Amino acid sequence: GGGYGAKDSLADISLQWILEKAEKAGLKLDPFKAPDDAWQTEPKDSFKEFLNGAYAWFRKIKEQGDGRFCRRYSEGLNGHPAVNISVDNSVWKRWKDAKFNYRPRTLTDVDQYPPGQ
Repeated sequence: GGGYGAKDSLADISLQWILEKAEKAGLKLDPFKAPDDAWQTEPKDSFKEFLNGAYAWFRKIKEQGDGRFCRRYSEGLNGHPAVNISVDNSVWKRWKDAKFNYRPRTLTDVDQYPPGQ
């Protein structure tokens, strides 16, 4: 999902990235900084909650696994190669912190691991 209100600082990481790119392109913006601990925010499982779980149930029938769509690491829209692929440092911070047990399938499916691991 996207952002879920003012208390969802996990979405602020993406917002900060977007604003930094926009500023580099010449757009004038008010300063914004995601909280340093934003990466520790628990993600909201909107897929599981959508339509009280009915959507997930129907997707399981049609798709393998739990029915979720998982973006391919090196493939963009319509099977074209993805360009300028990068993984934000916040992903590796969450990955390395044992209390989160965070392993995004987009990365594990292609054997991507934190730098130096």
